[in-house]
Amino acid sequence: MNNKKKILSVVLALMLALSAVIAVPSGAAAAQVDLAASRDADQTIYTDINGNQYVWEEDLSAKPEIVSVITEVHNVNGELVLPIYLVSDDGRDGGDRFYFAEDAFATVDPKIAITSIDFTNMVDSIGVDRFMDHIDHFMEACPTLQTITVSDGVYEIEDGVVTFTADPDEATPDEATPDETEPYIELNGGRLYYSVYGDSRFYYTRAEGLTGDVVIPDHINGNPVVYEKPTPIIEDLPELTSLTIPAGIHFYIQNCPKLKTITFLGEHPSVNGEYIKNCPSLERIDTPECDELHCENGLLYDGSRLVLAMGKSGDYTIPNDVTVIEEFAFTNCPELSSVTVPASVTEWVHAFSGLSNLKKATVCEGVSQIDFGAFGGCTSLEKVKIPASVEKIGYWAFRDCVNLKHINIPSSVTEVLDGAFMDAGLSQITLLPEVTTISDNAFGDPYFDREKNKNFTIKGMKDSAAEEYATKWGFTFVTLSGARLGDADGDGVLTPLDATLIQRYDINMDTGIEEDTLMCADIDGNGVLDIVDSTLIQRYLANIAIPYPVGQLF
Repeated sequence: MNNKKKILSVVLALMLALSAVIAVPSGAAAAQVDLAASRDADQTIYTDINGNQYVWEEDLSAKPEIVSVITEVHNVNGELVLPIYLVSDDGRDGGDRFYFAEDAFATVDPKIAITSIDFTNMVDSIGVDRFMDHIDHFMEACPTLQTITVSDGVYEIEDGVVTFTADPDEATPDEATPDETEPYIELNGGRLYYSVYGDSRFYYTRAEGLTGDVVIPDHINGNPVVYEKPTPIIEDLPELTSLTIPAGIHFYIQNCPKLKTITFLGEHPSVNGEYIKNCPSLERIDTPECDELHCENGLLYDGSRLVLAMGKSGDYTIPNDVTVIEEFAFTNCPELSSVTVPASVTEWVHAFSGLSNLKKATVCEGVSQIDFGAFGGCTSLEKVKIPASVEKIGYWAFRDCVNLKHINIPSSVTEVLDGAFMDAGLSQITLLPEVTTISDNAFGDPYFDREKNKNFTIKGMKDSAAEEYATKWGFTFVTLSGARLGDADGDGVLTPLDATLIQRYDINMDTGIEEDTLMCADIDGNGVLDIVDSTLIQRYLANIAIPYPVGQLF
């Protein structure tokens, strides 16, 4: 009920704000708003060529990657010309994936109206698609909006009716044919297309049909090729086997199944799992002019940072000299089935994200966190060992791991962050009292999955953060008694002494422990303490899988 009242009050406030919007000539001067002093720490300001200001922040709920959301628009002069790339004055990077929040125009100065929006500079279509999906709302929020220009035409608005006029130079997908007027050079049985900027600045746009060992030219018709956004794509080339790229030129390289080697001739190439992906045969990347990067045993390093892994499959243990695993470093290892993360690793954001064949992951003692999106989208993941050194399970760490049916959260964990287990295969989880921070979306969407949440069980202590979280968002909560299964001496941890105490009890030797406490070590639940319970504890301490939740509260 409180949420409904809050939503209603926001809607009423928005309606009052919009009722004041009036149309004025587009050349009128906007009242300037000083945003720098008032913005939140996680918000950033972008100013376009017309002086319009956009307040944006990261949207962590978007799939499959983070995008930015424009939450406010200020100092409008009548026309919004969207940028190619959101970068603030202080250098913060918002990327090219962004969109308007539905209430973004509530901050528009009522004396100055938005008459047109130009999306043609947008690199990613997410902002355009989302805007047009909610066009009725934006028309209501901005009643003076007349035209919306997109890459393939113009939307015109008159009396609330939206009509689209296609750009005659843009063919629809069904009519699309190779553009013979687009300049290209012939290369290795295919074509490398390019554009001309100014009189003599050439840059590549895309590749088609390249085969074998390809060396990208650094000059066209005697003119040097330069790097300009958007970055061109070399993709879907089934017969490409090697690629040499000259200095100053960057590509996205993807979906090249036979590509084995890449050589970058520049001093500092753009290399990571987002630039180079879905190339499962990749074995080596050479960077002869870059002292920082070196390739060894199918791993590209930048010092102790693992930039990219190549050709790894089956069971793989990351070398213990690696301290940082770069984002999407294993995107070119689709056949990886098991991975061990060494204690040396301190950062590993999105390290294994999207590996659909990964079934098992072992995190070694010493690693302090399961990092942001580390296993997100690993749909085959079934077994994960989290050591007692881990204190935080990060954003989206196991999101969409639909085959993850059980996981043991050790008592060292204090934080479970947003989306950590959202849309995973778990039906229940035990959260010990040490977990004091549980973000709203940690185990499901709190607003839209209420019915689904009822089928998810959270076990924890009374008056704990786990109970508060479960009660707040409608999860089923089961109160634990406070004893740990297998803890024969009641000291709160599982040690070899617990196994020894069971053996002493089994042969009628004095243990010095009350029987009620000893019975916490009845692991198989048959009401008898015997050699079986002792053996199960020993197996647990030796990291041998057993079908009992040893160490958990009950």
